[in-house]
Amino acid sequence: MDLLAVGAIIALVWRRNRTAVERYGGCGLLLAGGAAIPLLLLSWYPWFQPAANSVLVNVWLYELSLIGYVGVVFWALSGYAVGLLKLRPLVYIGRISFSFYLVHTTVLYIVRGHLHHQLVGVSIALAVSLLYAALTWNFLESPILQGTRQNRAVIV
Repeated sequence: MDLLAVGAIIALVWRRNRTAVERYGGCGLLLAGGAAIPLLLLSWYPWFQPAANSVLVNVWLYELSLIGYVGVVFWALSGYAVGLLKLRPLVYIGRISFSFYLVHTTVLYIVRGHLHHQLVGVSIALAVSLLYAALTWNFLESPILQGTRQNRAVIV
């Protein structure tokens, strides 16, 4: 629910005070960094993992992530140095991100079960998840979407 609420608040702020967002939104990266630093530091502790599923971990993990994303959204809305977001690799990752989202937790869980070195396990899980997402985009999602577009053109 907090994601929907924050999205609504961002939309209202953008609608009512767009010039302030464009002027100060670049500071959103400070907000994102301020959330990322504690997340990175806490992630080294075994008790601070999503799989722990404790109230403390859930609150801090998800709220710090939310604060970071809010910062990135305000930065993007500011228009300040957002050319980075148009880089082809980032655009492609955005395109395949839904399949990545669907599979990454399972892949991470499986890889961590076999590898006990966290950095190696996360790196392998990232590579496998990206590969899966790229394959499903190219051979499943994209053809379905192209077929849908062609069918709409015929119907219209």
